[in-house]
Amino acid sequence: MSDFLLVDIQLPADVSPDEPPLSHRLGIEAEQLTWFGRAGEPVRADFLGDRAGFVVPTVDGNRIAHLHALVTERHLITVHRGAAPLLDSLTGQLGQERPSDTVAVMFLLLQEALETFRRAAIHDLQLVEDLEDDMFEKRRPEQVYRLAQLRRRAALLHHSLLRYLVRP
Repeated sequence: MSDFLLVDIQLPADVSPDEPPLSHRLGIEAEQLTWFGRAGEPVRADFLGDRAGFVVPTVDGNRIAHLHALVTERHLITVHRGAAPLLDSLTGQLGQERPSDTVAVMFLLLQEALETFRRAAIHDLQLVEDLEDDMFEKRRPEQVYRLAQLRRRAALLHHSLLRYLVRP
C-alpha cells in the first residue's frame, strides 16, 4: 500500500449555520455520503461497493467523540471535531500491517476505535479499585461521589457501544 493516502480533517467544534456540507466541499455528495462530516451524525456504517463510510465512536479523555471515515482502495479520509488521538495509533497500524484492501483498513480503524474504549475501561477500573481500597480504610463523602461519577462513566462507555450490538 505504498500509494495509499491518509487524509485527516479536523473541523472546529462550533458549526457555522452557513457552512456548506463537507461532503459537497470534498465532492463526494453524489456517493450517497451527504452525512459525511456533519455534526451530530449518529453511529453508522454505509457499504457502497468498493468504498465504505463510517461514523465511529471513540473515547477522547472524558468525552465520546465521533470519527467520520471514508475508506477506499486508495485512501482513508477521516473527519472529526476536536482532537482524535486514535489516528496516531491507526497511522502506525497502517504502516505495520500494510492492509491490502478496503475491508482490512476498515477493520484496523474499528480495532483502534474499540481500543480507545478498552483503555478507558481499564483506566477507570483501576481508579475504582484504588478508590475502594481507600474507602475500606476510611470512608469519606467525596469518595462516594467519585465512585458514582465512575459508575456514570462506565454507563456512558457501555451505551456508546450498545448501538453496535443492538440489531434493528
